[in-house]
Amino acid sequence: MFRKFALTGLFLLAALFAAPAVETAQACPNCKEGIKSDDKMPRAYQYSIIFMLTVPATLFTGFSYTFYRLSQKNAARQQDLDPEVLAQYDARVISALKQDGQE
Repeated sequence: MFRKFALTGLFLLAALFAAPAVETAQACPNCKEGIKSDDKMPRAYQYSIIFMLTVPATLFTGFSYTFYRLSQKNAARQQDLDPEVLAQYDARVISALKQDGQE
């Protein structure tokens, strides 16, 4: 318990001393001037950032959902199979593995 608090305190102390070393981010000169001169440019940057954030999240969510549905369908198929057929299949797989190990 004490070790956990000591590590947390050490981490916070390190973060406190490292904070002044971090510099503020500066925009490139072209971006900075483009935002000042055109009213539509900041909205375009905003849309591009939103697009870059949402596309990977959408792809990850789509793939995850697809794999989830495939695993659910596979589990449902396995439950529908006859236990005797599954036992025969398992016996064949085990015997094949034993034969491969002997050769």
